[in-house]
Amino acid sequence: MNDAITAETGGRPAGCQPESDKIVLRIAILNGRAVSKTRLRQRWPLIFTLTLVAALGSGLIAGVFFAFSAFVMKSLAGLSPPEGMAAMQSINRVILRSSFMAVFLGTALLCVVALVCSFLQWREPGAAWLLAGGTLYLAGSFVVTIVFNVP
Repeated sequence: MNDAITAETGGRPAGCQPESDKIVLRIAILNGRAVSKTRLRQRWPLIFTLTLVAALGSGLIAGVFFAFSAFVMKSLAGLSPPEGMAAMQSINRVILRSSFMAVFLGTALLCVVALVCSFLQWREPGAAWLLAGGTLYLAGSFVVTIVFNVP
């Protein structure tokens, strides 16, 4: 591991870089190996972008789920049953034609691609995290929503 650190800094220990080299060295420990983040971005530029966009999509979906459970469902509970049913049916119609579906399905597709990439690049650092992230979104958000929440 020490060789990986000094190789990135031109033979100097990590704490002894000149002021101009401070931006160059950033070390990530992934799967027990030290790898510079710049090297990861150079090695996996598409996977890095895929992971970033999938993480942003997951965050957006989490925000929608939080908002829905925090105040939409509570607001619907305060309505009479016929009003609540009409409001929920309206929400269901609108959500099918909104950007929610693009983000929800797009993130699921990106997570499937991430799973495939994690298997194809299994020996690379970060592949296990890619597998875990894709699996958690697909199982926790996509499958649960499709199986239990879609009328």
